[in-house]
Amino acid sequence: MKMLPPICAAALLPFTAAGSVILNEAFALDQLTTQDLPATSAWYASHIGDLSQPADGTLALDTTGGTRHLLTYFTDAGSYEIAIGSFLQVSYEFRLDTAPAVGGGLRVGLYNTNANDDRVTDPEASTGTSSPNFEGMTGYVVYSNPASSSYTMRARDKAGEQFMHSGTPITTLEGHTASGLGALTAGVTYTGVLNISRTGADAVTFSHTLTGPSFDGSISIDIEEDAFVSFNTFGIAMLGGDGRLTGIELDSVTIIPEPSTYALLFGVLGMAWVLIRRRRR
Repeated sequence: MKMLPPICAAALLPFTAAGSVILNEAFALDQLTTQDLPATSAWYASHIGDLSQPADGTLALDTTGGTRHLLTYFTDAGSYEIAIGSFLQVSYEFRLDTAPAVGGGLRVGLYNTNANDDRVTDPEASTGTSSPNFEGMTGYVVYSNPASSSYTMRARDKAGEQFMHSGTPITTLEGHTASGLGALTAGVTYTGVLNISRTGADAVTFSHTLTGPSFDGSISIDIEEDAFVSFNTFGIAMLGGDGRLTGIELDSVTIIPEPSTYALLFGVLGMAWVLIRRRRR
């Protein structure tokens, strides 16, 4: 059997994911306005009268009156910068109590308030779908539309007061539309995973997966220049249908060698050095 050269063998050593939880939100009762990371964060609604916290501990958003959004900040100040080789991942669950209206859907995104860090400060007041607080935000958002079974990835890359809704601040990332994925229906739980992996100094891979009994699909795009790499805000919008968010967790995960891997790596490199010395004699 032909042996791999020592340096090539080192490239095959196992790596593990070591991460820290930034936010692990279970929506405990009476904690809706409490910012105490990583256990809980304060949540802000576009229409506060349509936000409630049922006895089961879920966060409910009534969207029968139209588009409604929720947002939360997962840093107390400033933003979280993804290191090269690392990623920021949001796992969340939600269900709809009523079927969404035609043209309705789900929007999920990660954003950054940037240098001015202009945040909404009163969780007991409505933000509206547009606000001066959103003017300088940047980030990425996924749109799903059951009416056309579309699934698009977009960037919030221009100034504007709209948060998660189509308009001046939003640019569609061309050529990344998935279709035929099915429609969101009432009474079932969906699981979503939003991931932004930093692959270079100004490059990321942006991906999203959404699964459930009537909706199953994923979409991904490589953004190779001028990518956003810092974030501090999570947003979710429902466009028709009473939505309940049942859980959310934000994870920062970095791929690093284990201590034992370092020892093995140095051992392999030492073997390579000995072999090179012998060949030179």
